[in-house]
Amino acid sequence: GLAAARARFGRERVFVAPLDLGPIVARALRATSPRALLLVELEVWPTLLRLADRAGVPVAVVNGRVTERSQEAVARYCEIAERHGMHPAQLALAFCLSRPFPTMPILGATSIEQLETNLAATEIELTEAILDEIDAVHRSLARPM
Repeated sequence: GLAAARARFGRERVFVAPLDLGPIVARALRATSPRALLLVELEVWPTLLRLADRAGVPVAVVNGRVTERSQEAVARYCEIAERHGMHPAQLALAFCLSRPFPTMPILGATSIEQLETNLAATEIELTEAILDEIDAVHRSLARPM
């Protein structure tokens, strides 16, 4: 995909997005001055979208899938977090950190408050009951996309 897009539109116009870090994304947007941003896969980078919006750059998502099932899954995970006094990001990060194999969660913080909220997830130990709730949502809405 990347090679074909570069062959058709040119290497300078098609590139892999930088990590979703504010200063890097801002620098990339300034350097490229895009007239539009086309996201071709499902990954959505919140900082990139927010800074593109601030810069007045229209965004189109092609091949992205937001379905009623995916919205339901997000709502149910948010309900679990709320029920247990956590921010949804904390639930997601604590879940990643609870896995019995090595993980490296990527924080999407764009403010000190978000960073503090995310880092607090390292102090959360999910109970078996919470993990069972997460598993129940996953089983009932597996592959919600």
